[in-house]
Amino acid sequence: MSDMTSRPQIARRQDFDEIVASLGEFWGTRDVAHLHHPTAIEEFGDSALVIRDRNGRVAAYLFGMIVSEKRLGYVHVVAVRTDQRGQGYGRELYDAFCQLAASRGCNKIKAITSPTNSDSVAFHESIGMHASEIADYSGPGRPRIIFSREVAPAFVPVDPPVPDVILRPATRGDVADLLRFWRLAAEDSDRPADRSEALEVLIARDPAAPLLAVRDQSILGCVIVGWDGWRAHLYRLAVHPDYRRRGLARWLLAAAEQRLRALGAIRIDAMVLDSNDAGHSVWSAAGYVRQDNWSRWVKPLAD
Repeated sequence: MSDMTSRPQIARRQDFDEIVASLGEFWGTRDVAHLHHPTAIEEFGDSALVIRDRNGRVAAYLFGMIVSEKRLGYVHVVAVRTDQRGQGYGRELYDAFCQLAASRGCNKIKAITSPTNSDSVAFHESIGMHASEIADYSGPGRPRIIFSREVAPAFVPVDPPVPDVILRPATRGDVADLLRFWRLAAEDSDRPADRSEALEVLIARDPAAPLLAVRDQSILGCVIVGWDGWRAHLYRLAVHPDYRRRGLARWLLAAAEQRLRALGAIRIDAMVLDSNDAGHSVWSAAGYVRQDNWSRWVKPLAD
């Protein structure tokens, strides 16, 4: 995001009043007044978020709520002003809401739209949410699309080692950027070539597995947190060359360990190249010990 715009912030009552007075700039001719009620600010204020443009006007907003007894974060409405679209504000608002939901103990987020809202369906699927249509959800003959996505457990400590970096799971919209990041930051020229199709399958199977450290929509670090219900395995730990030796790798590992511990893992293993001396120091400092009595056996499978 440009330095001239704000990051997601808690919405104020004056933000709500501005939004309601300019709904056409966000929604065009659609009648959505019924979706906007002051309780979004007055009663669920800290889960109502806005991004402001360089002039201080609301460029995008998200109204949500935390349902603690269900460990659920619900997104009631999200919108980006038509002249501000294409800058990633919707994704940024969702990232901020997911962080809030995780900090409140939620393990899932949810949103709802109508089957005819193709833009909403495309957006939510692009950020990794699973869609399912439920007939008569809003009454007879009124089906709705229900979106849901797992939320990675909140990571403590909250403060990142690099300012303004957030942790979030990768989504399908990150695939191209993540492949480019691996070409820049990851090692091991002997592995099979990375393919977008394979990464999309991983995200579909376990949306919380690829964990990213992101700042201003740029990937600074990643780790894949594998869990098959029996074994816990970490791989593809990588940090952007310009941000190494600043604690990002240890921060990613701590978040990965927290997720695996919550899933019931009692031991974690990782693959580290013998020649990766810098990587050895990171893993050792994080408490991992090399097992010399084990070796890796590999069999490539034909396409």
